[in-house]
Amino acid sequence: MLFCKTIGLIGDVHQQVRALEAALRYLSGLPLDRILCTGDVADGFGNFERCCALLREQNVETVCGNHDRWLVKGTMRDMPDALPSDALADPERGYLRSLPATREINTVAGMVLLCHGMGDNDMGSLLPWDEGYALESNSELQRIISSARWRIVVAGHTHRRLVRHFGNIHFINPGTLLQLDSAPTFAVLDVESQAVRFFELRGTEPTEVEVVALRI
Repeated sequence: MLFCKTIGLIGDVHQQVRALEAALRYLSGLPLDRILCTGDVADGFGNFERCCALLREQNVETVCGNHDRWLVKGTMRDMPDALPSDALADPERGYLRSLPATREINTVAGMVLLCHGMGDNDMGSLLPWDEGYALESNSELQRIISSARWRIVVAGHTHRRLVRHFGNIHFINPGTLLQLDSAPTFAVLDVESQAVRFFELRGTEPTEVEVVALRI
């Protein structure tokens, strides 16, 4: 069994094929044990088929996001930039259906949970500014904390890069490849040196913008 030390982290993809290519090109040049993705491959203005192919070809361990689930079920197709369900070819449909809600990865510091939202709930979330009641009433978050099964939780959904600590559990969101009010982001988790390095993509060149220390 491989106990990972360094892991590449890709957030919500949303068909951003150029950003995905750039992130994978950079990550493939690093001595990584795994590359993980928080899902939401679908729904955007890029090339969905190519994104699926890249994730498969590069053996990126991906989970199913709510947009992926909606596309397979043919729901929520009236949203802006939603991919029509009749445009979903069999190979991509099969790929999305193969994506689990969660994955577990063994590391030298303990178990990592990879999910889209919060555990099995792909609509769950944790935001950088959540405090007080917002945390106490977050049942999925509290369930994960109380289980004490995982040392690190990697999640997406909010499109906000994040590192937060609750007791001995660290929550990491690598952000999104979607261009929003800031540049697309991805991250590298170094479990051995206990740090998360965030990168922004401006064009196709990644720039390291933040290093956050962990206390594993």
